[in-house]
Amino acid sequence: MNDAAAVSGFHVVDFFCGAGGSSRGLVSAGSRVLAGIDRDPEYRATFVANNGDADGNPAEFLTLDLLPRKAHYPGGQRHEALAEIGRIVEAARAEQRRPLLFVFCPPCQPFTSVNRGKLSSDMEESRKQDKGLLYHSLGYIDHFRPEAVLCENVSGIQDRKFGGVWQHFEAGVAALGYHVASAVVDTADFGIPQVRRRSILIAVRKDVFAGDPSTLDGEGRLVIPTVDTEARRVTAREAIGHLPRLDAGETHPDDPDHRASKVSDINRLRLKAAPEGGTNEHYRGTDLEVGCHSRLRDRMDKDGRRSGGYTDAYTRLYADRPAPTITTKCFSFSNGRFGHYDRGQDRALSIREAACLQSFPEDYRFITPSISAAAKMVGNAVPPKLAEFYARHLMGMVGS
Repeated sequence: MNDAAAVSGFHVVDFFCGAGGSSRGLVSAGSRVLAGIDRDPEYRATFVANNGDADGNPAEFLTLDLLPRKAHYPGGQRHEALAEIGRIVEAARAEQRRPLLFVFCPPCQPFTSVNRGKLSSDMEESRKQDKGLLYHSLGYIDHFRPEAVLCENVSGIQDRKFGGVWQHFEAGVAALGYHVASAVVDTADFGIPQVRRRSILIAVRKDVFAGDPSTLDGEGRLVIPTVDTEARRVTAREAIGHLPRLDAGETHPDDPDHRASKVSDINRLRLKAAPEGGTNEHYRGTDLEVGCHSRLRDRMDKDGRRSGGYTDAYTRLYADRPAPTITTKCFSFSNGRFGHYDRGQDRALSIREAACLQSFPEDYRFITPSISAAAKMVGNAVPPKLAEFYARHLMGMVGS
């Protein structure tokens, strides 16, 4: 075991970085994000604007497809990615010696039951490629040998119906000479004002491991914390209740991300009728009931069932509980429990409110003119406080 002092921060490469949720958490933990990598250039402005370190060092954004180029997949840019990562890491190490942390948060859509309707052939192919991203990520770990690894995804990725993707990745990291651990956690247990179940994997290269003996089990696996014992559960009211009042379709003059989507006349009536929390059952038998909900309930009644279906859609948050999972549709009242809990604000969540519920700092800017694109950035992000917690935990196990 290496007895050197624990590190104060990492050099970080954030794979599949999106708008930078994990990077923001790592910066808050004292690390320097060298680069974020994502094949969608729409994230560039937001990522770069928000993820420089405390010393003013900017984070690069690489628009690259991390898969290898094949005859059937000519868009792969693995060769270019290896060269660019090598360039960036070498330059950073020449300037300051810090251990290297690789973060992998690949797209979760192939491993979620949300929106599992019929997909176009192009979308089917894209999902198929995305399922292999963790497998190909092992090659980047093997090539660069980072001192530590952090991986996050939806809890469902561990279901064997997805072909053992998570289990293969975990075993692959261990085979490369790392102490590894993984678990399913709820972000509400880390002081994040949202219920969000996620799969987490952490790993430390064995030759630099400097953790306390209690951080390893009898089989040499890391013991992974699944709760922040210093945090308490935070409610929606505590997270967003201080933000200025906003009407549907309005943008606050002092915060361009405190903007809310418009609502139709019928949805405005539904909002006025919707109590804080609860389900949409109170629309039953009224002119406000959604047609598809009515038909579903009729079938349920015939089957003798009294629950099921999308009962959270067209409803308001509970004020004094953590919010439900923030999704890419968090700006829309019709797509979940995303109505503001305040009966005086008949609208869905603003982008700023959704970001606060994800634990983004209030000065984080989502640079896009489209409210749906901003919601996608927020909903797909790793909650920054979750990444910060595990970064700090890993720092205590890596020797300087």
